[in-house]
Amino acid sequence: MCGIAGFTAAGRDARVDLERMLVAIAHRGPDGAGTFVDRGIALGHRRLAIVDLMGGAQPRVDETSGDAITFNGEIYGFRAFADELTANGVALCDSSDTEVLFQLIRRHGLRRAVTMVGGMFAFAFRDGATGALHLVRDRFGEKPLYYGVADGQLVFASEASAILSHPAFQATSVDMAAAFQLLHFEYVPGCASGWSGIRKVPPATILTFKNGVVTLDRYWRPTVGSKTSVPEQVAIRDIDAALTTAVRNQLVADVPVGVFLSGGLDSSLITAIAAKVAPDITAFTVRVAGRGFDETPYAIRVANHLGVRHEIVEIADADVAQAFDNLRQNLAEPLGDASLLPTWLVCRAARRSMKVALGGDGADELFAGYPNFVVQRFAWAMRHIPSRVGRSSSAHSPGCRREPDT
Repeated sequence: MCGIAGFTAAGRDARVDLERMLVAIAHRGPDGAGTFVDRGIALGHRRLAIVDLMGGAQPRVDETSGDAITFNGEIYGFRAFADELTANGVALCDSSDTEVLFQLIRRHGLRRAVTMVGGMFAFAFRDGATGALHLVRDRFGEKPLYYGVADGQLVFASEASAILSHPAFQATSVDMAAAFQLLHFEYVPGCASGWSGIRKVPPATILTFKNGVVTLDRYWRPTVGSKTSVPEQVAIRDIDAALTTAVRNQLVADVPVGVFLSGGLDSSLITAIAAKVAPDITAFTVRVAGRGFDETPYAIRVANHLGVRHEIVEIADADVAQAFDNLRQNLAEPLGDASLLPTWLVCRAARRSMKVALGGDGADELFAGYPNFVVQRFAWAMRHIPSRVGRSSSAHSPGCRREPDT
């Protein structure tokens, strides 16, 4: 991952303010930093070098037009777009996906360019001709992007912590409505950030800031069709093709890539496909000492079957405590997911030998794998149960009985 930050109406202290914001997200990009400041805007970038290690420096600026971009993420299949641009006479200054995206925007316009490309990304683009600042987020919001407006100035960053480092937001208070939602859902839903006046750019959206006004343009929506019957073998073939393409795209990097293997179906399938595309890939598995639930034996069997290198990361209680402290400092927003702890620890272990690792997250959401999805079919009936009946049944349930006040 990389980190981006910036703001409009850059004043006399813009460079100092921008550097302070970049310090707050330095952990996102340990390989380098860059800034661009003029009278209209300040753009900053912290880089984790994955593609074109010698090039790819940001922010990217065209001095003639005033166009500028700071980008976080990855454009899938960017080399095919690079060939197309070159064939049409566009000179690319390096081999990075940032340069490809920058030139696609300049050639086709912002909206058409983002509908042409696929990937996970969040970026800011300043249109030199109009002076407008555009904040763009990928279709499913994989890459984070926060913003806030104060006294006619827009401030943005990959994490809320960077915005809080800007003078206009240093007195920002906690959003109590978001805090209530966190306690209710164990995460902050929608575009709230947990901080008053700071919001997330919605997925698949182009946010435009011009003359002090924010507008939102949704550039993509998923197509939901009618139910159709597909033969099982056709479904298997299509899913296999889609997964293989996705894994192959994710493995495009100029640095070593690994995979997280828990031994479950999802991560095992990703590891199997990755091993075909990149036979020298390394799999990483977490084992928590003294815990009753241990998936390591399954992960070992999968790794042996596939013939991939396998590293088991042993985690002690002290490691978990350290992970908690680090996550508390670096989380952009509150999140009630305990799996963050082992994930952070296995990422730390993998980082010693590689910068990129694939995982199997998301399959249960896509394929309705969680047990509560089964219950959803009865949701229509549960809505008709009077609330007092629910409260009464809870009161008589041994597991929900309220203890007397002390």
